[in-house]
Amino acid sequence: MEHEKNIKDLLVDGSAHIGVKLPHDAIEKFIVYFDELRRWNAKINLTSLKNKSDIIVNLFIDSLAGSLALDLGKKLSIIDIGTGGGFPGLPLKIAFPEITLTLIEPKLKKTAFLHHIIGVISLQEVLVKQQTIQEFVKANDSGCSYDCVVSKAISPEDIFPCVLSVLHKESRVCIYRSRPIGIADSYFGMNLSRELSYELPHGYGERVLTVLQPADSLLK
Repeated sequence: MEHEKNIKDLLVDGSAHIGVKLPHDAIEKFIVYFDELRRWNAKINLTSLKNKSDIIVNLFIDSLAGSLALDLGKKLSIIDIGTGGGFPGLPLKIAFPEITLTLIEPKLKKTAFLHHIIGVISLQEVLVKQQTIQEFVKANDSGCSYDCVVSKAISPEDIFPCVLSVLHKESRVCIYRSRPIGIADSYFGMNLSRELSYELPHGYGERVLTVLQPADSLLK
């Protein structure tokens, strides 16, 4: 019980710090997610983080910070590229169950974990694709597009330009970064919509959300 209380306190305080109020059922899902992540991490490399607060703040709370840049109060379609153990997509789905989510992860062991945790915490409308974004785009025969692209661990140069084919004119690309993109960096033909800086709780430092939007000339 003390274990769950400590996790709950970190989740409640951390999410409130970035303006997200987690309902009871979401907190319960996060506790299970945390326990399963650590259990699986002993066998496969899902994250290099071991400390309880490191995992909750750097993975769960930081993922939820995407809500600062995206309107997640409505039914948006989100694709998470290079999700690894489910970040940032699964925390966003837990906190905002209205969204539909596609997780792109090429490594078999990590997608096995994703399927497992999605089933254990009973998430609906979540699709897992064991592919790189390049492979996914090539196989996207239906030509489906997404309202939001998110990525927490992949650099922009590894996403663009192939990701343009899954965007529509109102889409946004939200990249989690440690610093602003800077005028010297390439936008890959995308327009910079805005950048939002935020502080993680408990002294974990400042992060930045870089939000890009497609130029009309890039979309077919």
